[in-house]
Parts: sequence; structure tokens; C-alpha cells
Amino acid sequence: VNLISFKRASLDVLLEACRLITILCRFDDFREKTSGPAVVSSSNDTVLELSRCGLIQVLKEWLLEADIAKNSKEETCSSSLLLPAIWTTIRVLAVHDRTVQSIVACGILESALETFTTTTPEDNVELLASLVGLFRNLSANDEIKTTLCFSDVLSSLLKYCRNYIEHTQLQEHSCGFFAAMALRKPKNATRILQYGGVEVIVTAMTQHPTITLIQRQGCLALRNIASRISSERRQIMLDQDAKRVLVQAGVCSAGCIDEAYAALRDLGCEPTKTTVHADGTVSSRPQMFGEIKPNFRPVYD
Repeated sequence: VNLISFKRASLDVLLEACRLITILCRFDDFREKTSGPAVVSSSNDTVLELSRCGLIQVLKEWLLEADIAKNSKEETCSSSLLLPAIWTTIRVLAVHDRTVQSIVACGILESALETFTTTTPEDNVELLASLVGLFRNLSANDEIKTTLCFSDVLSSLLKYCRNYIEHTQLQEHSCGFFAAMALRKPKNATRILQYGGVEVIVTAMTQHPTITLIQRQGCLALRNIASRISSERRQIMLDQDAKRVLVQAGVCSAGCIDEAYAALRDLGCEPTKTTVHADGTVSSRPQMFGEIKPNFRPVYD
């Protein structure tokens, strides 16, 4: 934090610092230990410690510097690299309510909204994708996600998703953003449906059938929307081909079978999940606890 606090820090130093912070806040060391204390997740503590050291305010100051550089022809290349890196770093910090409050209090959310509405994909689609990722994380807060859902962000995002369907990061963050906005908020789910959000999700899942991250976030988004709207509106989702992409996700993506099954169930369909057990038996519905005797030997010879 002290290193990047210097205004004369080079672009390479800032970019590498952002990458390092992102890694520290995302991943834990889960290597097996032969001795010593048990492995405990440290990423949450890292986020809180970096916030305590003033990282959020430092990043806010660099955002201001990058915005100034953005308007300078000589520094266009630098700002196009630096801005997405800073927004991505802020995103990984927005995983704790305390840091989210700090992000809002220092005006970063307001800056993010302004940047999102004034930047076009032709200028920097990577920047827009990083901002959508930030909105996705901030939407863990019910008040913030409702504000975002009922702002110009939703309509602009839907337009960008339609125009940049091949941009996988934008599509993944968008599906995750829709899932977060619809969670616990029926009026948000209804608005996403009314503005064409389900069609955008279906298109993303159709165009990227092998990318598990998009398939999983798409399933979560469709489930959260379907479970919070009326049966009449669920029929609209079915008419928009939601069932097809959910079945496709359950069949083709091993990482989101449960999510696809739950979404189909909440959509009013009657899905079945075929399970092949270790003993060769096959069941066409989720195994209930106690139905099949486990092949377990209490004593190993």
C-alpha cells in the first residue's frame, strides 16, 4: 500500500501491485500441511487488513489520476491498461460489508456509475467488464443492487451484452450481476425480465455452451428470477427458451448440474436427474438420505 501511494509510481509497478492484491484477496493456500495449525482461510482477513491500511482511498486517488490521463492523448494507452486493473482490484475488495461501506462512503460507487455511463465499448470493453464485475460484488448489498437495477445501468448493460456476445468476461459478470440483483428482490427480478434480461442470459448460455462459469451464473440468474415472479411471467421465460439452455447446461456442464436442476424446478418444469452409483445402480431423481446403503467398512483389514 505504501509503495503505490507514491504519485510517481510507474505504470508497471501499479499494474503488478493490482495483480498481486487481486491474487491475495481471491485465493488461499490450501496445500496440505504435515504439521502446524490447521489451514484457515485468509483471503477475508487480507481484504480487511488492506482496507485498514487505507488501500481503498489510495485506489480512489489513482482513479482520479487515471481519469485525468484518459483525456490526454499521450497517456491514452496507460489509462486503458490502468483503469480496468484498478476497478478489478476494487472489485475483489468488495466482498465484505465493511469494505463495501468504505467504497460507497469515499465516492467510488458514484465514480463507477459515471464511468460506466460515459464509456462506450468501442473505447474500452475491458473497462466496462471490470465495472460490471464490481457491480456484481456490490450487489450483495440489497440497497445498492436495487439502486443499480432501477438506474440506467441495467438498460446500458443489456445493450452491451447484445453487442459484445463473444466477450466471455462481460457475459459472465453480467449473468452474475443479474443473479445477484434478483436474489431476495422480486421487483428487481420483474424489471430484469421486462427489460429483456432473460433473453440476454439465454443468448449468453447458447453462445458459450462449454464455458462453465457462464453456464453456472446463467443458471443461478434464471433460477433467482423464476423463483421471484408469478407463474404468468415464468411462462414468458419458457417462451424465451430458458428451459432449453438449462437442460443443455445440466447435460453438458458438470460444474452446474445442481444449479440447472434447481432452476428448472423453480421454473415450473419437472426435471429428473439420473445418477449412476458406484455399485452400478441407476436412479432418475436425487438420492435421498438413507435410501441406498453406503458401501462403508468400519474396520479396514
